[in-house]
Amino acid sequence: MRGSHSPETDEYGISSFVYRTRVPFHPERLQRLLGVRWPGVLRAKGWTWVANRTDLTLELSRAGRIVSVRPVGWWWAAMPTSRIPTDADTQANIASHWAEPWGYRRTEIVLIGSDLDIHESELRGLLDSALLTDRELHLGPSTWSTMTDVLGLAAFASPPSS
Repeated sequence: MRGSHSPETDEYGISSFVYRTRVPFHPERLQRLLGVRWPGVLRAKGWTWVANRTDLTLELSRAGRIVSVRPVGWWWAAMPTSRIPTDADTQANIASHWAEPWGYRRTEIVLIGSDLDIHESELRGLLDSALLTDRELHLGPSTWSTMTDVLGLAAFASPPSS
């Protein structure tokens, strides 16, 4: 009101970064990760995928101590071509995120917090530690589907077939 204002981002050291990967999370390691403290993180939200349910798009959300991972739909790569919208905007979006061999599947989580410049490396290491290892990745989806369903995702149906 006096004409001077310091943005909260400056005053409280709030910043953000995006964690991106094309490797799925191991379900048990992801569950453990959700139960530990993420240094400096006030909020995290984004799309992710878990190895034992490669068809499901999952939303990961963290706000303070409240943490959830919930299905929000199907990856385009899991949908029959006949079910994928043909409008130019959707097709452009799909093409911009498509990468073989997993298609549209990916993890993109924005982390917002204080002093993340100090904690970013540690946070990336925490998230990386919950991913499949190179050896596990090499085993492929048929083996991944046998992983223990600690996140309760088996209850969700498969994507439509046509």
